[in-house]
Amino acid sequence: MDTDVLIIGAGQCGLALSRELMRRHVAHEVVDAREAPGDVWRDRWDSLRLFTPARFDALPDRPFPADSASYCPRGREFADYLDDYAEAIRSPLRMGVRATRVVAAPAGGFIVGLETARGAAEIGARRVVIATGGHAEPRVPAEAAGLDAGIVRVHSGDYRRPEDLPGERVLVVGCGASGVQLGIELARSGREVTVAGRPTPAIPKPLLKVAGALWFAFLHHVLTRATPIGRKAAPRALRAGAPLIGLSARALDEAGATRAPRFVAAVDGQPALADGRVVAVDTVLWATGYRPALDWIEGLPLDELGLPEHRRGISTIIPGLAFLGLPFQFGLTSTLIGGAARDAAHVAAEIAR
Repeated sequence: MDTDVLIIGAGQCGLALSRELMRRHVAHEVVDAREAPGDVWRDRWDSLRLFTPARFDALPDRPFPADSASYCPRGREFADYLDDYAEAIRSPLRMGVRATRVVAAPAGGFIVGLETARGAAEIGARRVVIATGGHAEPRVPAEAAGLDAGIVRVHSGDYRRPEDLPGERVLVVGCGASGVQLGIELARSGREVTVAGRPTPAIPKPLLKVAGALWFAFLHHVLTRATPIGRKAAPRALRAGAPLIGLSARALDEAGATRAPRFVAAVDGQPALADGRVVAVDTVLWATGYRPALDWIEGLPLDELGLPEHRRGISTIIPGLAFLGLPFQFGLTSTLIGGAARDAAHVAAEIAR
């Protein structure tokens, strides 16, 4: 085999695992299709802010550089932090290398197909960790297919700034953290904005300032698969959007946006809402989240949400295969930066054992 462990994905999950494997003296390589670890965040919209305060945005052994506990960094600031982190820990990275398939080898281990600037290649690994997380493939409602062809449709993953969207009337579908952030930005740009969807639970900014550590401790240590309350919350959390951290749906009202029920269908080519209203729009912006993209792993069954069977990130179907960054992999913070270290430490310990 070419390497003991191949980590696919050099974002916060892959780098946290790389650090943990170094501590345990486990040989590994990290591959990623992008040119730099932080590009996964640079590819998001320009004004994006992380949903969590800076104190909860660090990876193992390197705090996020910030002055205030209530400061939520911009996405591009965290991108720079990831680049610096990879250099500081001297992670064995191979950037610009896309993994295209993972196949269990007959004699054990895996053969991983790669695409590089020089063409197709293969690498053998005893173990493979998919650290691309649960936000790899944009999720769009099936009802979108009925919209008029003249309506411009953009997913939040492809949105950069308000001037990129044509027309004056914009429907933002989704009222989680992304939908509220984008609805506010578009309304302030002078657009006629409607945000459709039920707001996710809100954690107001004043609470973050006085009890931010307690709040994160509750999410991190209580809402896990190891507690009754966490196991009860997990099914809903897998289908819900990110909470409104330091935001409120009322901020949409203040920005001049209109709040509306969820998008349910297309009627005569126009979006229809749950209250029967039909909204005439020029553009629809999907703030409807993502799903994992794991169908390139041969022989891996997936459920209706596109998720594999696993136990704290360790595949229960394919020996030697593991995951990081899956929704509620162990707890609610598994998809947050602040939860990457815990899950990475567990997976690394299982690999080393």
